Amino acid sequence: EKLFFIVDNNYKDTILKPSITAEFLHTFSNIGDTGYHEVKIEVQDEDGFRSFAKESINVRLGKPEVDSIGIKAEDSDIFINDTITIQVSANDPNDTIRKVYIFYGESDIPDDSLENEKPQSIDTSFNHIFNINNTGEQKIKVRVKDNDGILSDIKETTISVKLGEPKLMGITTTDTIW
Repeated sequence: EKLFFIVDNNYKDTILKPSITAEFLHTFSNIGDTGYHEVKIEVQDEDGFRSFAKESINVRLGKPEVDSIGIKAEDSDIFINDTITIQVSANDPNDTIRKVYIFYGESDIPDDSLENEKPQSIDTSFNHIFNINNTGEQKIKVRVKDNDGILSDIKETTISVKLGEPKLMGITTTDTIW
């Protein structure tokens, strides 16, 4: 008697003289393994007769995703040298977010990152100060990487950073000037 485990018509494992129950383990470990696969269990008796059961399964990538980016500041206007807090929420449907990357402006190189060991989702924050060279519309981009090494798409938001030039509000005197 033999029991065969077959994935996409490729024999993966064989058990000779199986008991009433048997267990096979197969891991789809490559990004190219995504999509539908046929899994088949085939049994052969002592006389060589065979019978099988098959099932189609869908292997998904489990790509992590940045859910939201929030900006928290003391005032509704953001000026240079103000400290803002960027709040990030992300998840990984099949395991753990390992790293959160944040980019300021047009750069494709992360300005900051955070390691993570919590399973599936993360809610975290970064503090940042824009300087005088970063006024006007400023992009904030976030990307995460999971424990499988898969990167999320970049999620971005745009804020307006004002220069905050001093303003003269007027002169008040109590004396008469001649």
